Amino acid sequence: MAKGNKTFKGLAVPLMGESEIIQITAGDDLVTLTGASGQTGDFLVGANSSGTEKFSIDASGNLVLAGTITSSGKAAAPIVSLGSVYSAVPTTGLTKGDIFAVFAAGGTAPNLGICYSTATNAVRLATFNTETLGRLT
Repeated sequence: MAKGNKTFKGLAVPLMGESEIIQITAGDDLVTLTGASGQTGDFLVGANSSGTEKFSIDASGNLVLAGTITSSGKAAAPIVSLGSVYSAVPTTGLTKGDIFAVFAAGGTAPNLGICYSTATNAVRLATFNTETLGRLT
């Protein structure tokens, strides 16, 4: 939650030129953007001098990128957070697009499950073969 509501000597963030905001309290949010009721526009947009959007955070909180995600100069795969970890394949309560891990009872190799039908709770499984350095089989 935003704590600060003051400006330095009555000044606001400059409209032109470079700017730096220095956090004072480590536990507080550095910047908070609060949308209007019924907001449909983006929260944040990064664009080049031609006005071409390079990244944005839309009203739903989705991050939209024109480029790739990199880490230490190397391309990185997007991080997918698994919603649940099961000891058996679930047969109810799934929604199309759900991604989860399944560790069969007594098993050490995880299965990656993806639900492809909400109506039937249909699931496709991919098994990680630890003897092939984690390659999907």
